Amino acid sequence: KELLSRILRKKHGEVILKNYRMNMAVKAGENYMSEMYRVHCDYTRPSDSIETLHSWTVIVKSMPLTEMRETLAEFDMFGYEVEMLTNVIPAYSKFTSTAFAAECFHAFEEPFKFIILEDLKLSNFTSTNRKNGLDYDHCKLLMEKLGKFHASSILYTAENEKKVKTKFESRLFHPNHDNKHMRTFFVNGYLALLSTISERPDIFSSNLVAKLQNVKESFVAKMADGYQKQIKVNVITHGDLWVTNIMFKYDEQTGKPIDVIFVDFPMAFYGSPGVDINCFLNSSLQSDVYREKCKDLIQIYYNGFHEVLNENGYKNIPTFEDISNEFKQKLFHGFVISVSLLPLASMEKAIEDTGEGKQLDAIWDTNEMSSFRQSTYSNVNYLNQLTVETRTFHLYPKLHPIVFLR
Repeated sequence: KELLSRILRKKHGEVILKNYRMNMAVKAGENYMSEMYRVHCDYTRPSDSIETLHSWTVIVKSMPLTEMRETLAEFDMFGYEVEMLTNVIPAYSKFTSTAFAAECFHAFEEPFKFIILEDLKLSNFTSTNRKNGLDYDHCKLLMEKLGKFHASSILYTAENEKKVKTKFESRLFHPNHDNKHMRTFFVNGYLALLSTISERPDIFSSNLVAKLQNVKESFVAKMADGYQKQIKVNVITHGDLWVTNIMFKYDEQTGKPIDVIFVDFPMAFYGSPGVDINCFLNSSLQSDVYREKCKDLIQIYYNGFHEVLNENGYKNIPTFEDISNEFKQKLFHGFVISVSLLPLASMEKAIEDTGEGKQLDAIWDTNEMSSFRQSTYSNVNYLNQLTVETRTFHLYPKLHPIVFLR
């Protein structure tokens, strides 16, 4: 209560916290790295002539000590997110007035890992329906802001190069870290996809099955390159940029999206911008947007990217061709996303919680995964996405070992 009182006073001046209560901020299964709670605070102001009860909310993001999360401690994901929210992203305000994330009020390591954040709903941001995919208006906003986000990180890195390269070195698939659970998650997704298309010759060609089988032996190594291999342009990535980690604000009159903001940064790392671009494009778009607007969206990304760097007088701004090459060189990461995050985004229903914060364990546990894969990878939403003829692998077939063919 004392901590909440301090936060309240910082935001609202001299106030008195009367009571508070908590409830889940997201549905079970919608957030796989943490538990999210909304804390409702009721307070009064001594300056009021008549005592009036005011209300305010904050978000508490916690990481319960389940078996899976203890394993993920190897990657210091909590530390990455705290660094992003308390030091890195606030520093971006030096380079642009664009808001990228919620304000972080407090972060704790012990006895439990949790973060107290601004409730973005108070600023009229809301989550979107993940299984429907985003239309072009949503995607334009996202890609422009992502470009500005990456550009800001380049400017920040120019002033803090040693810190960034040390702190944000990717631990995913790094030879010095245990990656068995991550490897299981992605490989199981690949095998589930292979099984699904093999059993549906009415939809997928034998040629596609053969192409997917050919990459079997090199899948893990190519997947690791997505996180570990740097090319020419390097930024601090979001690292997990898909529809569940994005919130939009809408015009009250037209209902059209007017702003977007990012949430959840435990996967942030220093690497290619092509990782974030491919992650978003391969997990969160409506199929017609992917088919018709993919190249346009990369140009919109670059416009935002160039704008921030140019306004800050940055020398040697990467060209559009540089960014396009980053995208193309990370196409295999796009394929990895298609066999891991896209099925989750396409699910009709989220995985139900067991009441003990087990969503992440259920997704990555081998026993749980068998039934989960059967229902998820045969989902009609997912199959419709896979049968789009002009996904990235078709747009750039010579640059990628996988070509999606009907």
